[in-house]
Amino acid sequence: MIGKEYLSHLSNMGYKYTESDILFIAKDEAGNLIWLEIGNQDSGLIHIISHHKDDFANAFGINETEIANYLYNVITNGHLSSQKPSRHKGGFEYVYRYQNELYTFVAMGSNGYIVTAFPVHDAGGE
Repeated sequence: MIGKEYLSHLSNMGYKYTESDILFIAKDEAGNLIWLEIGNQDSGLIHIISHHKDDFANAFGINETEIANYLYNVITNGHLSSQKPSRHKGGFEYVYRYQNELYTFVAMGSNGYIVTAFPVHDAGGE
């Protein structure tokens, strides 16, 4: 799930990353390059599992070992329902619709790194 051309893009843009920690790099339907690392308590998969694993299980029946793969599928096969600048410094907030009824909020830095993700009830991210 990591294309060498995408790694080259991250390097060419001067983005900081640890290649061995990258779980996936993908493009969404709008052509946005988005990537997920293992991360830590503040961002990435560890943050998502620590703060939202129960949300994914309750909303979608997805356990913590399936979250990264689920997010990859949402980004590569989902429909971008809304996007706006992040309420935090310089990133973006996207809501994707997947399988016509599942909505997932994804917050990322301006470089496309996923900070957090969690289920939401509608396309507006509520």
